[in-house]
Amino acid sequence: MPDPHEAELGQLHERLLGGDPVAPAKLAERLVPLLRARLAGWAATVDDPHMVPSAIGLVIARYLTDPARFDPERGGLAAYLAMEVRGDVRNELDSRKRRHSSAVASSQPLR
Repeated sequence: MPDPHEAELGQLHERLLGGDPVAPAKLAERLVPLLRARLAGWAATVDDPHMVPSAIGLVIARYLTDPARFDPERGGLAAYLAMEVRGDVRNELDSRKRRHSSAVASSQPLR
């Protein structure tokens, strides 16, 4: 079943590409609650409660800066951005693990 919001998001995406000065604010207004709702269950599994909301903001800002990266032929905008948020959060978590492992390893006494 298609997401009922995707038609509106698709129209706003086209307006953004066309240079409509109102489109960025309208898109952000629609996308933030959609992404929060879509990612709520998954976000609850992330240890840092600020990480997912922060990633949502960064992903939306990145999209608004370069909307041509999104290809509507491959799927809906909300799904695309949710995938981007998940990827950014996973990358940050992996980076934190590597830094932690490196810090632990460097604090071990040499033998």
